Amino acid sequence: MVSNLNPIEWDSPVLSIGEVMIEFAPDFSGSTNRLTHSLSFAGDAFNTAVLLSRLGVETSFYSNLGDDDKSRSILKMMEEEGVDASLVQLLPGRLPGLYLIKNDENGERSFSYWRDQSPAREMFSSVDEIDFISSKIARFKSIYLTGITLAIIGEEARHRLVKFLVECREAGAIIIMDSNYRSRLWENKQSAKNALAALAEVCDVSLVSLDDEKELWGAEVNASKVLDRYHQAGVREVVVKSKDKPVLVSDGTFMHEVLVKPVNEVVDATGAGDAFNAGYVLARIKQLDLISSVTVGCASARTVLGYKGALGEREKYWEKFRSLCGPI
Repeated sequence: MVSNLNPIEWDSPVLSIGEVMIEFAPDFSGSTNRLTHSLSFAGDAFNTAVLLSRLGVETSFYSNLGDDDKSRSILKMMEEEGVDASLVQLLPGRLPGLYLIKNDENGERSFSYWRDQSPAREMFSSVDEIDFISSKIARFKSIYLTGITLAIIGEEARHRLVKFLVECREAGAIIIMDSNYRSRLWENKQSAKNALAALAEVCDVSLVSLDDEKELWGAEVNASKVLDRYHQAGVREVVVKSKDKPVLVSDGTFMHEVLVKPVNEVVDATGAGDAFNAGYVLARIKQLDLISSVTVGCASARTVLGYKGALGEREKYWEKFRSLCGPI
């Protein structure tokens, strides 16, 4: 393990970079017994941005949308959730991506996607776009993104994004990532490994899933190896999440193993990892220690496991989170 002597100075506002899609979640709440679907909007980095805002963190979101009615509805949702949308760019004639959730009897989810023409795929496609974002970036203290953001854009755009993150980091922002590996989005595993390794080298904080790391790097990978690999890349703070094992968290000097209480009833696992990340970032901004921050992250994840879809209703999320966590 690599020792990192300089502590991270956590602060907000937070800028989250990614894709937001139309979400259809299973819904049996109607008068008939037939399966229907409720419509909402979600996406991994978007979910984290919304939940951070619900938790009182000043948050902005950057993406591309279309100029259709659903894109306008997404912007309205962001306004209602208190997420700043001033960096969202609207591409004429385009439509946001869409995904459909399917749950098994244990709440585990699988997805069907329609996102090939998503305007978010064109993020960081030009130097002009980088200049536009860079002109606004000075006010952000933290920048959050995931491997899905890298996966949906082209290789040249990935290079522009990484260079942009280097500049932000040099200007004092902390860079936070979740690898969120999804094999169907990548050309091949080697392309994903190269891109995510390059991202890790410019990040300060990695909040990753052991299942994702195993799928990409091999079944023999364990949480300790994941910690070491990210620290070797220069990441100063690493959290390795797992559904059935303790969460590991390390600042490069000390490693802690945090036991997680089992969740007896899971309605829908969609967005649980994104919710953990929001809770953890909130706690660190509030200057909580590593172990306490993992506990807050777990409370946020447990909250979204109790309802359909990635985000649910704002009031229900807040009430359940506060009942698990209390004031922070």
